[in-house]
Amino acid sequence: MSFLTEYFDITDDKTEVPVCCPFPHYLESGYEYYEEHPSAHVNTLDNLFHCKVCGEAGNEVTMIQK
Repeated sequence: MSFLTEYFDITDDKTEVPVCCPFPHYLESGYEYYEEHPSAHVNTLDNLFHCKVCGEAGNEVTMIQK
């Protein structure tokens, strides 16, 4: 088990798993919101995270740091 699979409660054996980004997103108006629908994914083979909306990405260490 890796930090990412535990944090996102991933139980699938898939390599790419869609998840909701844990980081805030911002509208042009400055309004902050958190996702309700997945726009990020976790690569369970390489233990990498990437959000297609806010652009946050990295491995387990960089995610913990953020």
